[in-house]
Amino acid sequence: MRQLLVGWTASLSLLCGLTGSGQELPPAPSAAVTPTAHCTDWIVSVRHCPKRRSQSHLADFDVIRLDRCDGGQSSSLAELVASLQPGVPVCLVLHGSFVNWPTVCDESRQAQRWFRQACPGQPVHLIFFTWPSDHGTVVLFPMDVAILGRRASRHAQDVAQLIGQISDDHPICLVGHSHGARMAVATLHLLGGGSIDGICCPAGPYPRHRMRAVLAAAAFDHEWLNPGECYDRAVCRAEGILNLQNRHDWALALYPLNRPGAARALGRSGLTGRDEQKLGPWSHKLIDLDVTDNVGHKHIWPAYLSQTEIAQAIAPYVFFADPSPL
Repeated sequence: MRQLLVGWTASLSLLCGLTGSGQELPPAPSAAVTPTAHCTDWIVSVRHCPKRRSQSHLADFDVIRLDRCDGGQSSSLAELVASLQPGVPVCLVLHGSFVNWPTVCDESRQAQRWFRQACPGQPVHLIFFTWPSDHGTVVLFPMDVAILGRRASRHAQDVAQLIGQISDDHPICLVGHSHGARMAVATLHLLGGGSIDGICCPAGPYPRHRMRAVLAAAAFDHEWLNPGECYDRAVCRAEGILNLQNRHDWALALYPLNRPGAARALGRSGLTGRDEQKLGPWSHKLIDLDVTDNVGHKHIWPAYLSQTEIAQAIAPYVFFADPSPL
């Protein structure tokens, strides 16, 4: 708990001194936004699309209200966008691999309570993005991990397109678990002008939202945010990235086996001294928060969702509230 509080203090200090990214972003609201009504929470699905289409193709999103995800009536992207209250932050939650539809519904409800109990009364729109993460090869586990990791990266284009449908007055926080954390930084990379497998955001003005990210059990190489690496545009696009580091995560200990030459996972190693050196002035945007004592050897998302202290620690990133010193 002491480590969390120390990390939270550092997070607040960072957010107090943010000056924006490489792009010119809208200024922070001068006052806290007061909700005019209850914030509806949503599930947006591309589970029917295991392969990414061309970059010019707008994703065919399935949209469902969270309270109807057990068979209730489907909704639409237009209804979701119309429900967003002006200026209220939007939190996009991205799950990891090997997650089926019933688990999406169960864990989304659990996460809904977890987020909202961290800052009672503070408005936020929660959107749970789900992708076809339970369709691997079922041949060799490391092979499945590698395939699903690449798939998560490709579906970042869908997340970027979804963000493009949300007006710029909504600050957006991406919260990703495991390969969902990889999807989060891949999305920031695309929105920062980068490309993935030759695919970039469609031509035209890029979304100009204020953006932050929280990475839990991040399953990608710790060096991939460095200049010249896979997602080097992510750090400059985000105001701040909070990496929840678990030094005892058993699954991430095996991460280097997923392909030849793989480095340690960011979720286990955190940002190394070499990474900080390469990032230079951008390194202040990425903070490691040690949650080892809270999560232990576990990797699964519910292990984080059971920890109130972690929810409170990430609240400044999710709710975009004006931070104050502890």
